[in-house]
Amino acid sequence: MKKFFSSTLVIAAVVALSVASCVKNNTIKNFTSDDVKQYITTTEYSVPAKAGYGSIVTCCGDTLSIADDSKNDTILIPKNRPVTSQVLTGKETPSSAATKAVTDGDGVVISYYPMDATGYSSIFKSNMKQLWTTEGFEDSKNCDFDYNDLVIHTLYRISGNKLKVGIHPIAYGATKTITLGLIVYKNNVKVYDEVISTNCRHDLFEDYPGTGGFINTVQYDHHYIEFPKILTICDATSFSNLDIVWWIKTNDSSDIIYAVNARTTPNELLNSAGLPYGVVCTYMDQGYSDGVATGLVGYNWFFYPKETVSVWNYFQIKSGVFNYKDGITGPMVNDFILRTGNGATDGAATGLYTFPGNRNI
Repeated sequence: MKKFFSSTLVIAAVVALSVASCVKNNTIKNFTSDDVKQYITTTEYSVPAKAGYGSIVTCCGDTLSIADDSKNDTILIPKNRPVTSQVLTGKETPSSAATKAVTDGDGVVISYYPMDATGYSSIFKSNMKQLWTTEGFEDSKNCDFDYNDLVIHTLYRISGNKLKVGIHPIAYGATKTITLGLIVYKNNVKVYDEVISTNCRHDLFEDYPGTGGFINTVQYDHHYIEFPKILTICDATSFSNLDIVWWIKTNDSSDIIYAVNARTTPNELLNSAGLPYGVVCTYMDQGYSDGVATGLVGYNWFFYPKETVSVWNYFQIKSGVFNYKDGITGPMVNDFILRTGNGATDGAATGLYTFPGNRNI
């Protein structure tokens, strides 16, 4: 039985990826930033200011930024999404009007509202920018490509001229003790370099026993509803020239394993076949009906597979975009933690990623 959810099919193969394991990188090939760039799922975008109008930028109904008319605003958007704009009268409300900002599942929408419209002036003064992403890691450079040894769902938010990051635990598919770290560069200067946890199972996942020691990778075990870690990173007014580098280290190795990013040496990020040891994903599909929620869900979720299932059975690279393979319309229930209706017993993707906690970090 298959469970399908719709997706923009923008991928084709770059390498035969049906292998079950990989080896450490070596000096046979020196990778470049172009080899890494194809795995990076976001890009900077400057939102044009419009005199007399505030802007609300959304993607698939999720808010990416709110700004007044004072200047262009640099935000992060998914690079596989088109950008459109609309000018509204000010009589609509961002959350309830049947506008593209609410209903468009195809791309990024800039909605311009008159600054003097009743109830809107205070909204635009917030000048808030944000983005949800998912990070998935292998816990060794001898990897099986399931990217589920550590999976976290993260909210990056700029508000009050500060960049903050909230960490939402999703899955822990490792028997090892994992240390998690974060480095942030602003205008090519390192502004943050901290170890977030020396024991992610304890600090992020509350020592939950899981199934066979694995949490949410064999079956659905537990839903985490709050940020166990909220980080204040640096002063910031936009996402311009901000580079974010996640890394892990395990108790049985001195290797640092990085998620794909624009700063780390490419040969440290990719194995000898050119595949990453860690991925960072956002807005990779067009959502799906889980049989429970009203409307579509899952726009910014990365559907990592269950234990030992290679993610590359389903995902590939095409035109620099990391997304589903051509011809793949959805993952197999047996390979992924998915919900298939009200009576589902095989897990709940909505339980894993939905976040009822306080987002006002």
